[in-house]
Amino acid sequence: MSKKHEKKFKDIGEGSEFDDFLYNFLHKLGSGSKSKIYPEFMNKFISDKINLLLQKNIHNLNERESLENPMSNLIVPKGESINMPCIWAIELYPPSELAILKDIFNQKGWDKINKSFNQKSHNDVLKSFRATQNFGWWKLATFQSQNSKYIIPNSIKTNIPTKFDHIDLHAIQVGSGLTAIIGKFSLNESFSNELTEDWHKQYEPQMLKINNTIKPLNRKEVATSQIKAKKNSAYSSVRRWMKNNLPGFFSTNNQNQPLFDLNLFEILSSKSYYKYTDAYYAIGLDRPLIQITTPELPNIYLTEIESSIYQSEDIEPLWTLWGNRKKIFESLNSDQELFIQLDSEQSLSNYIDKIARYNLLLLAVTSFLTSLEKIHSEARDQAIKDYNKFNVESLKKLRSNFFTISLNLSSLQHDLISYWDFINNYNEILHFDLKFVKRDSFMDMNSNQDRVEDFNKMLEERHKKAIQKLIDADESYRNIINSITSLSVSEDNSKIGRMAIYVSISSLVVAGITLLFSDIGSKSIVQRIISYILSLI
Repeated sequence: MSKKHEKKFKDIGEGSEFDDFLYNFLHKLGSGSKSKIYPEFMNKFISDKINLLLQKNIHNLNERESLENPMSNLIVPKGESINMPCIWAIELYPPSELAILKDIFNQKGWDKINKSFNQKSHNDVLKSFRATQNFGWWKLATFQSQNSKYIIPNSIKTNIPTKFDHIDLHAIQVGSGLTAIIGKFSLNESFSNELTEDWHKQYEPQMLKINNTIKPLNRKEVATSQIKAKKNSAYSSVRRWMKNNLPGFFSTNNQNQPLFDLNLFEILSSKSYYKYTDAYYAIGLDRPLIQITTPELPNIYLTEIESSIYQSEDIEPLWTLWGNRKKIFESLNSDQELFIQLDSEQSLSNYIDKIARYNLLLLAVTSFLTSLEKIHSEARDQAIKDYNKFNVESLKKLRSNFFTISLNLSSLQHDLISYWDFINNYNEILHFDLKFVKRDSFMDMNSNQDRVEDFNKMLEERHKKAIQKLIDADESYRNIINSITSLSVSEDNSKIGRMAIYVSISSLVVAGITLLFSDIGSKSIVQRIISYILSLI
């Protein structure tokens, strides 16, 4: 805040404005013993009004803050820009979702191009790969917007979200049971331009109403919220398209598909990141002290984005590949062994797509295991909650749910073992290292003080531990459910037995009464008994 503004500004209640008089009046009205004689709604009204005035006072303070103050305003380095060429999304199809996948291939009509070249249909390829455990990718389709500037052979011109230029779909069979589909969503240039403009835009303080509570936001908070909302709109569009066109495990279980995006910056460096941490945080980068890298993609960093960065639980799972655009192009184009010449952001994203798909799939499997744990625990918690309401029908449903989970787990364990054998023996798989950078050496990217871990090995150990933990828990739950089912069936059989006895007794009584009133000869049994009693009198 400038000294000029600092002299003028006074706390609420100290000035001569209407709000100051109102604040002092309400404060006196609601303070001390007076508040005890007011009804509850009156005290609440006074309290709410005082709180509103206090929040308004903070808002006025935010408006008076200097634009040069980095504590209240988002300051982006001059000349910096972001280019976001693409977003990858992955959907998985375990055995429980196989029928859905086959229906998708049958209904979408993506086989027309294959058939025109006398190639196998997608279902035929799927059947063949499942039988042979082929770990190769095969192309499903490419969709282009009507206004796409690219010429892509055998693509399908259609209406796709306006943020995207085209969408590439590829599939892979993981072992014999798990199928994965990866979609590469290429964003048009206008989205990156708009994102850069929003990043550099000067925002003003706002007062937002959140859950009936007024919250004042300073310029930095407003800017961060708006920029992240812009990126989140792209993520939401990708997930919505995948859910509508390729529903699989994540969609059917109301889980987010894993996303991966590519962020290319113009002047980003370790020094600029350190100086403008808030600006890069606003655009979606965090955790600079944890760096995941691979020699095959020099100057590119892989980072897992947490929901706290976007202030939303809907953002995870999300990973970002990021780095300085110029340094990345210089490193890759100068590598004599690669025999490539990258000349655009799209050519770079295509190159990464080609060599990094297997690694992205590994991260998607991590999300898959996390979702399985969540679904498993929710089924367990619901069973505990409803245990006293169980009947044969509800137990059948519960057993069916756990059977589906068990089927997926049993298949997944074998598939992961096969996939990791393939990963560890296939030389073209990218090998990532995770480096924990000490804070005092953050400015020096070549520091030898940092601890390095084998990221691929960490993932492998995590996968094996997670799947074994799920299988052990699943076995325990199924044993418990089988015991409960046996007891329930015994109880139901006992109830049926008692009911049969009651029915037999009722039938006997009815038959007896009928016999008493039936005519035997000239008189019924009841008439004979009455006649006998009368003869004794």
